[in-house]
Amino acid sequence: SELQANFEKNAYMPGEKACVICEVDNSKSKEPIHSVVFVLKKEVTMWSNKNKKKKIDSEVCRVVQNGVAPHSAATGDRRIQFELRLENPYNESDVQPSSHGNIVNCDYFLEVTAKVGGLAWVTCSYVPRVQVPITIYTPDTQIPSIQAPADWNPTQFEPVNLYVENTQVFDSQRPTGNFAPPLIGTNPEMESRNYPSFDSDNERLHKKQD
Repeated sequence: SELQANFEKNAYMPGEKACVICEVDNSKSKEPIHSVVFVLKKEVTMWSNKNKKKKIDSEVCRVVQNGVAPHSAATGDRRIQFELRLENPYNESDVQPSSHGNIVNCDYFLEVTAKVGGLAWVTCSYVPRVQVPITIYTPDTQIPSIQAPADWNPTQFEPVNLYVENTQVFDSQRPTGNFAPPLIGTNPEMESRNYPSFDSDNERLHKKQD
């Protein structure tokens, strides 16, 4: 049996209906395909600081379609086509946009499996199965318009330009000469306190002596 599946487009928004198109060729098989299962899966991959990887797979939703009889095919006009809503019916917040970063990746894909010959598909060495990647992007943010109140009458002032002249350049990396912080206030104890200064000639830190 041969199985092919694809989407009408490769990018959708969360909750949007995705058109799924699937063709099944069972013309060379004696076993019937009892059903075709479509499962939308989310795969989250995370990396730690020690470069260890952890992968978490979860099922978002699934749809089961009718199968194909032996020596027949569901192709062309007889192909399987339906709309799949990209949401979890039990958890609306389960579908986040796809993302690819240095720490966390979030990917989605549609897994399509054909159940062949009743329960034999469970132990069969070959199970017709395909995976179709899909991108879920962030919807555009709608910014609501803000209406001013009816009595809104703001006062507009004339602009004022301020000019500041830099008369002294101070190098914070390497001060030169004698430097002491300015005195603040009129506290006598602060005015009589000795502040450290920098001797530019000897390049040593000393204190002033009265």
